[in-house]
Amino acid sequence: MTPAQKINANGVYDIDIEEYHSDCCVGPSTSSSGIRTILTNPQLYWWESYLNPDREERPKTKAMMLGSAAHILLLGEEGFAERYVLRPTELSGYKWNANRTEHKAWMSAREKEGKIVITKEDIDIIQYMRDGLARHDLIREGLINGAIEKSLIWLDEESGIWMKSRPDAIPASSNIIVDLKTCSGTGLRSAQRSFEDFGYDIQLGIAGWAMEAVLDRVVEKYVIAWVSTKPPYDTMVNPIHDDYPVWGRRKALRGLEILKECLETNVWPGNTGDQETLAPTSYYSFAHREMEDRKELPLIHKGLGRKK
Repeated sequence: MTPAQKINANGVYDIDIEEYHSDCCVGPSTSSSGIRTILTNPQLYWWESYLNPDREERPKTKAMMLGSAAHILLLGEEGFAERYVLRPTELSGYKWNANRTEHKAWMSAREKEGKIVITKEDIDIIQYMRDGLARHDLIREGLINGAIEKSLIWLDEESGIWMKSRPDAIPASSNIIVDLKTCSGTGLRSAQRSFEDFGYDIQLGIAGWAMEAVLDRVVEKYVIAWVSTKPPYDTMVNPIHDDYPVWGRRKALRGLEILKECLETNVWPGNTGDQETLAPTSYYSFAHREMEDRKELPLIHKGLGRKK
């Protein structure tokens, strides 16, 4: 992208994911994933960002590729054929074998074309997931309808950094943000831990900020739709408590402060937990206190083993 082609105004942009994560704006830019990284490790942020001239492309894991493909097919986004190609079950008269020369050559050719290779088994899993989504009442009622995979980009004037958000669907009329997440299994406790561990509060907080900054619309409700990548491919839809996006947006603002300082000083500190004592989380402490109250844990003498 040449300087003349770079984004220089707040708006909704139809760009692919690679361009979205690139140096696509007239000034420094970042997204939810970048903010989540810089809050824990600014050095890692720099290492993986377009700012690093020696950055190496991270290989996509099987889970990442399946999740990306599932998003496109589940949400109905166009362009699947341009990004993905189905791996043949046999080639040159032989059943597929990744070690055969002809099969290696086929994979290499697809890589040069910029294609992501998926298997028939992958497509079957996505179909099961789509069927699982289709069975949920709220999904059938159009919960995730809207403009798919559009990029909301705007300038945060206080930091001078361009912000980027890419909601799964921008609703045409309602002010509800719905985010589709693939997971290995559903359940409220699992969903809560995944939501917090992966920083989805920051992602939703930034999405709400984007709706205000670009579309002048205030989000009234946030929803996560989980769909399992494993049998029975069930679906769970959770409205998100108002506290999550508020705290997430505040953490995003803190991330911008850190990024601005790093850009100005060209100093990118390592992880933020260096030399800190690794102490139990409140969840860990609470769970073990409950076990103690139920007398499920034997008592011990310090250094002397079991207490009798």
